Amino acid sequence: VLFGVIPFGSGNAFRKSFDIPKNPLRAIDRLAEGVARPIDLMEVEGRVAAFASIGATARVTGEKLRGRIHGLWGHVLAGRRLFDTPAGEKTVELTDGFDRSGPFERKTVTSHFFDCIVAKTNHFGYSWNIAPQAIVDDGYIDVTLFEIGPLKYAFFFPLIYLGLYQRRFRHFKAKKVVISGRDMPIQFNGEFLGDRDRIEFRVLPLAIRMVIPPTRRAARRFQKH
Repeated sequence: VLFGVIPFGSGNAFRKSFDIPKNPLRAIDRLAEGVARPIDLMEVEGRVAAFASIGATARVTGEKLRGRIHGLWGHVLAGRRLFDTPAGEKTVELTDGFDRSGPFERKTVTSHFFDCIVAKTNHFGYSWNIAPQAIVDDGYIDVTLFEIGPLKYAFFFPLIYLGLYQRRFRHFKAKKVVISGRDMPIQFNGEFLGDRDRIEFRVLPLAIRMVIPPTRRAARRFQKH
């Protein structure tokens, strides 16, 4: 599939990760000059996604979608749910990947993470650089464990928003990820999946051809610039 984005709506996380202008007319101009490059996506319980999360941000997404206020202010108001998100023990099983200690075939870690970001692209909505180390064509899912409490999360949110604080967290690359726990809130592409006890992610290597603008910023998202 040859895929290009003309953005509408409010969040527009996918277009941000490829330096596509938010203005639809400017986006069309950029895409007309663009180049097609293959990118990875990921499978989430039979659905296709560019990003997902388990924990606090998913809980906020669910609260926002149940509310009457849409867009950015809906997310801001739903942010109160950050402070009552349970942080029970979870198990993260990773297959065919690597971390700071080197490559592995299988690795299992336990965590009481407040939030877990599983992504192929860098951004959440509203230009939030949530997964700064994600690369769209490297063949791996990007996994970051936010192992901090809600107060610290709120205090450091400006640095988290810019993608600067994430370097402090445990981080993994893997081709398959299975996360198990109890009543875990889960969202993908900004859609709430509900609370699950188990969720599985698989990389979909070079799943589509993405038309990207001919800019250096767009090329930075790729393994080979």
